[in-house]
Amino acid sequence: MVDDRGKPRHLVFGLRLSDGNVLPGFPIDISAGLGARGVRFDPAAQNQRGALALLNGQIFVPFGGHYGDCSDYHGVVVALTIDRPQVTAAWATRASKGGIWAPAGLSEARGSLFFSTGNTEGAQSWGDGEGVFRVRPDLTHSTDPRDFFAPSD
Repeated sequence: MVDDRGKPRHLVFGLRLSDGNVLPGFPIDISAGLGARGVRFDPAAQNQRGALALLNGQIFVPFGGHYGDCSDYHGVVVALTIDRPQVTAAWATRASKGGIWAPAGLSEARGSLFFSTGNTEGAQSWGDGEGVFRVRPDLTHSTDPRDFFAPSD
């Protein structure tokens, strides 16, 4: 997160290890990339809460909210390509809040990503809160009960 003339922005930078220069196509503005895909993302409310994951030439970035669970945010995982830097996919909780609290980053096994969500707010039915999810790298929301777990109580 950077302060751009008083406005927060979430930017992902690719750096050349040999000299620290920013790689072509970077930085990637998360809000702009998601907006182009029709996904609402408020940089002031969102907070990158976990380490990045790298899988099959894509970077995955998990987001939650800020300390105190304030503002209207959603748990979000964003996929970015490395070879042509851009936002390519997103997974978001259907209900408000439900942050992805993954300090060590998302887990990966057999080509799938795994993460858990926190509590959601204001949902009349389950909105992806307090669950554990398995998603493919395209971050498609699955309805297969083998792809998520949430306790019944």
